[in-house]
Amino acid sequence: VAITPAFKQDAYGVLGEVINIPVSALEPIPDGVSYRDAAAFWMAFGTAYGLLVQCGGLKAGAGQTVLLNAASSSVGTAAFQIARAHGATMIALTRTEAKVAALKAAGAD
Repeated sequence: VAITPAFKQDAYGVLGEVINIPVSALEPIPDGVSYRDAAAFWMAFGTAYGLLVQCGGLKAGAGQTVLLNAASSSVGTAAFQIARAHGATMIALTRTEAKVAALKAAGAD
């Protein structure tokens, strides 16, 4: 299983081989997904979803535009996928020209 960020970060100690957390904070890891990828998924996607949908008001099919700072970061990559799934127009910001082609390939408008 993977631990989801479903509790305050200081509520449970989670550094160790044996930990005690609520079952509501656990998700099965799908077949073919490594432990590393499962652990990383929740951080990037949870952060991006929280910012875009829960706090930012992104709604599916609403024709919204998302301006994404640090678009080539791990959270930026997750935000791209979430925004695309909601049908948003994506404007990506990056510091270097070298990252522009990859951002366009990922779907930046």
